This record gives sequence, C-alpha cells and structure tokens, in this order.
Amino acid sequence: MLSVERIDSIPELRGLRSIWNDLLERSQHANLFLSHEWITTWCDHFGGKGRLWILLVKDGPQVVGIAPMIVRRAGYGKIPARILGLLTNRHVSRADFVIPTATPEVFAALARFWRDQAAEYDVLHLERVPSDSGTMDFTARALQREGLVVSAPVLDRRLRHLRVTGDWQSYLSARSRNARNNITKARNRISARSETVTFVCDRDRNRLDSSMASLFALHSIARKRRTDRAALDERDRKFHIALARDLAEPDGFENWFLTFDGRPIAGLHCIRHGGAIYLLLTDHDSALAQLRPGWCLVEHALREWWGENSTQIVDFNGDSQFLSVWTDRARTTERLSAFHHRPYSRLLSGLRRIKTSIRRGRPKPATRPEPVT
Repeated sequence: MLSVERIDSIPELRGLRSIWNDLLERSQHANLFLSHEWITTWCDHFGGKGRLWILLVKDGPQVVGIAPMIVRRAGYGKIPARILGLLTNRHVSRADFVIPTATPEVFAALARFWRDQAAEYDVLHLERVPSDSGTMDFTARALQREGLVVSAPVLDRRLRHLRVTGDWQSYLSARSRNARNNITKARNRISARSETVTFVCDRDRNRLDSSMASLFALHSIARKRRTDRAALDERDRKFHIALARDLAEPDGFENWFLTFDGRPIAGLHCIRHGGAIYLLLTDHDSALAQLRPGWCLVEHALREWWGENSTQIVDFNGDSQFLSVWTDRARTTERLSAFHHRPYSRLLSGLRRIKTSIRRGRPKPATRPEPVT
C-alpha cells in the first residue's frame, strides 16, 4: 500500500529538486507552474501566510507523486475557515499535482491522508486544475470512497494558448478579418508617430533588475489610470524578479518593450520553460491606449517567436477579448470542494448546500407582459 509523507518547511522542499524534476519530466501535463523553481519561489514569497503541506506519495522509499498544498485561513463563502488547497494566487493561472502516472492507488493514498488529517483543516478546496489532466475525476472518486462529501467539479477558468505551427503569414491569414484590420490599424497608428519607435527584447541576466524596474514603472503608470486592476506590491515584484533569476538558465526570461524616443509605452514579461513561452505580465501606458501599443508589441513578439523554430506554445496565462484576437484555443480549469466528518466542516457543507439550493430555486425575474393589441 502506498503511503504519504508530509513536509512543511522550505529547506526540505528545496531538497526535493532532483526528485521533483524527475517526476515532472515524466508527467504528461508538465508546465511552468508545477516546476520546482516556481513552487519554491512561490513558497519563499507567499507561503508565510499558511502552513505548507508538501505531500509525498511513496511506494516504499520511492516517491511516485507530489501534491504541493497549503493550509490557509480565509473566507469560504464569507465564513472563516482553514482551507487546504493548492498553491494558488493571482500569479498562478493553473495548479495540479505532480504525478507522472495517474492511478487510482495514488489518489486513494492522498484521500486517506486527507481523511486522517481532518483535524488540521476545515475544507479541502482545489481550484485552477486543468480539466484534461484527469486529476479532478480521480480525486472526487477517491474522496467519496473515504466518506468525504464532495461537490461536483465545476468550470473555473479559461486560459488562452497558441500553438506555433506553420509560417507567420498562414497564421495571420487564419485570424478573422476584423482582427487583421485592427492589427493593421494599430501598426499604422504607431508608425505615424513623430517619435522614434523601437522594439526592444531584453534577455540579459546582468540587466535583470533594471529591466524589471522599467516594467514595474510602466505598471505604476498604467495603474494610476486604471482602477480595475490590483497593483503589484513589493512582495509581488520581488517574486517576479526572483523567479526570472532562477529560470534565467537554461530556459530564460524575456522582457519586451515598445518605446517612443527610448521611453517604454508597452511591456511584456515572459518566461521560457519546456518549449513554451509564458506571458506573465503585460502593461501599457493607458494615456496612449488609443494607439493600441499592446497590440503592436504582441504582434512583434509573436513574429519573432514564429521565426525561431524552437517555440512550440505561447501561453497567454489568461482569457480576455484582447487575447481572443490572437488565438481561439483555450484550455479550461476546474474547482471542487470536499468536507469531512468533523462538526465545523459539516456546518460549512450544510451552508453550502443551502446556498446552492437557494440559487437553484430562485425564481427568474418577472418579464413585462406583451401589450394587448
């Protein structure tokens, strides 16, 4: 029978590097957000607000799977609770377990551990798990067999991505006429400016700090004119710098800038990992939004990546009307919650069922009757 060992310190987590990377290389669903570098950097900067639960699934002495998790105090439906979940926040578009071979036995071992450790948390909440990984189905069945109350997995997010295949002109011609016209208009508006227009790609590790400072300065300018976006605080900025430094070799980071007379007006921060390019930060000067500088910068970067013959996927790390211009492809993520037998968890489960019933039973808004003629 498989066993589960929990580690809860960052030094122990760092010691798993070789084991972690070996498991991830053999996983069919490997991505940047599951890499050892990402996980350890995330824990360094954001793990202090919870208790780490790095779960090692073992077959004897051999590690066959890892579940990177954390227990945090937060609101569950506006009710305070200790939530056991994956390592997610605003910087993480998707999360999962590192399991090369997903078998019922591996998930059964995790479910037994979660059941036996019920005193340590109130609700198990998994979110941003890719629908195609199979994790949710395996997890839900294993939890139900252990007697936990499990909500059915539901759609969480859509994440745009683009496969780099064929040549650039074939890709561009496959986009909608409206998209092509908007790209051309943006390019023409930028070209018509009197300033000297340049595109800059910075990959130099020695200039990392100054390059990131330019990107953050652009973010601050954009943030002053847009109140719908949360600002990056000092911890967020240190996280992105540390991550770029850790991944500078062998894959690398890229910062792209569109400049007017040397002044950045749009920027992209990207990380290369496993044949993919991940767009992590994008910003533009909102005072020049009518020029659509972001459109021009993304088009320029895509052209360059298309000509490399090494990039396989561009991961846009989100979903928006702007991103839909560049690709129709989107992967979905799911979320689920599970509750154990202890009283407070049962209370949360009951309240959730009541809220769900109220939402489902809520009558539709009355419609105005058609006039009698």
